[in-house]
Amino acid sequence: MGDDFDDILGDIGGGDDDLLSGDDSFPVVGVSTPDIESELTPDTPVEKDDDIPTLVGQDYPVEYKTLAERVQYQYRCLPKLNYPEIYEELSDLAIKSHPSPTHQIINDEIQKVQAAKERLSEIYRNVERNFFLKKRSIDILESAWAKYTSEKSADKRKGDAVMRVSNFVTDFALTECCFRVCQHIIKNLDSCHESLSRQITVNQLLLKMNDHGRGVLPDYDYEDRKIENEESEETVSNDGELTDEHF
Repeated sequence: MGDDFDDILGDIGGGDDDLLSGDDSFPVVGVSTPDIESELTPDTPVEKDDDIPTLVGQDYPVEYKTLAERVQYQYRCLPKLNYPEIYEELSDLAIKSHPSPTHQIINDEIQKVQAAKERLSEIYRNVERNFFLKKRSIDILESAWAKYTSEKSADKRKGDAVMRVSNFVTDFALTECCFRVCQHIIKNLDSCHESLSRQITVNQLLLKMNDHGRGVLPDYDYEDRKIENEESEETVSNDGELTDEHF
């Protein structure tokens, strides 16, 4: 049973030549990468971690227990997420819009939006790694338990599987919330960037229109010409006949 999932989750160890080392150079607030320096073999016990979810209950089949241990090993290889710190930093990435921005304000806001998007991408790529691996791991654990459950109906088998991996589901819910928040902020930043870009385009068109008017008719006074036309129309009677002022 365990060999069926080797291609997805990988082996716990690969012999004396396998050496996994963590990358601790990632400068992200609220996200850290585990540091694994020792060689891991199938006989090497992995240190327990309170943040790693476990199965509910005991006396599991050896094959299913081995599968769960492989999932837990992959959890330990993920970058750890400090959700309170991530949410606090995400709240600082919001960009406020101005009702009538000047050209300088628009340029400053575009730079702020770009900096926020770059910072958010650093956080998002680690949240995304957690999201997809945890989601797929839960699917594997729930589907694999159907081989061992004694329940007859489909609803009972599904309920039994969800109950046994409920700790994994709860842990995934925290990651999913953070994942959705990151996606929402990304969409807002994209919308803000598009709005600022359109405002720059409008300002450029207005400048071109003003320059065009000054170049073609530099001395043309539209207001005086309009008043002159109105005075000329008042001298014409309603039936089209000219008044005494025209003789």
